[in-house]
Amino acid sequence: MNNNRIPVDTIVKFDPTYVEVASIWMSDTQESKIICAVRMPPFDHDIGLIGLLLVDLARHFAKMYVESEIGRQQEFVPESVLEQIKDYFDAEWNRPTTTIMDLDGDDGKK
Repeated sequence: MNNNRIPVDTIVKFDPTYVEVASIWMSDTQESKIICAVRMPPFDHDIGLIGLLLVDLARHFAKMYVESEIGRQQEFVPESVLEQIKDYFDAEWNRPTTTIMDLDGDDGKK
């Protein structure tokens, strides 16, 4: 069993209106794997809200990176970190480097 899970906030624990919509795992190995499990969000009537979720997620990562030891040593600022995240996002959007697969390894191509 992997013990590297992020603790869940107490509000989420006790309010059943919250639904986990993604679990993302990364490995900093030579192959640099990313595993992402997603569930249809409860706001399926406006799937565009996923864009808000992705931007909020990028901002959280940028803030965390700036406050990390390496971020402090290199004097990063949130704006420059966000710009780098967006550059990689745009590059991946335009030229995907990975194939989306189901958990059973099916990439949907037949």
